[in-house]
Amino acid sequence: MVEQLKNLKNTLSLRLWRKKLIINIIISFLCFSLVVILLNATHSKAADVYAKRNELELLEKDLASLDKLLKDKQDYEYKTTMILKSLPNSYEEVAFYTQQLEAQASEKNQVLETTIDKSAIKDANGISTLKFTIKTKGKYKDFAELVSQIENLPYHIRMDSIKVDESEGSISTLVSYRIYLLEK
Repeated sequence: MVEQLKNLKNTLSLRLWRKKLIINIIISFLCFSLVVILLNATHSKAADVYAKRNELELLEKDLASLDKLLKDKQDYEYKTTMILKSLPNSYEEVAFYTQQLEAQASEKNQVLETTIDKSAIKDANGISTLKFTIKTKGKYKDFAELVSQIENLPYHIRMDSIKVDESEGSISTLVSYRIYLLEK
């Protein structure tokens, strides 16, 4: 009987051990499932955060591009305004400038003959170009100063051509350039 009791005890012990094992396996499976579910949720949130971060980076780049574009627009408007302010407003202003050049040339004993092409070319924005031709005879130094004065005018100019010939100890020049004029 003692042996039966021992067998019964062993059987009960084995059953109890099996039940504990099954319960432990179920609890482990539930814990593992819970960990997998939590990791999946965390991964999903991390993917959302990563996508939002990329979207924010793109928006920051777009914002920086827009800021640069706005600054470029303001610079363009400022430069355009400055260019328009630097254009002479009338033919009288251009004539005054021409008289000044001729007066400076005569002070240096330089022969200066100015021709203005009266057919001004006008564009759609009211900006005209006047073609000037200047013939000079004198010293090279005086001619270089004249070209420098033309170049440093407070107007927008474009040099078309410069021709220089030497004869009898002096130089003869022919300078063609255009002055831009804003008619109001």
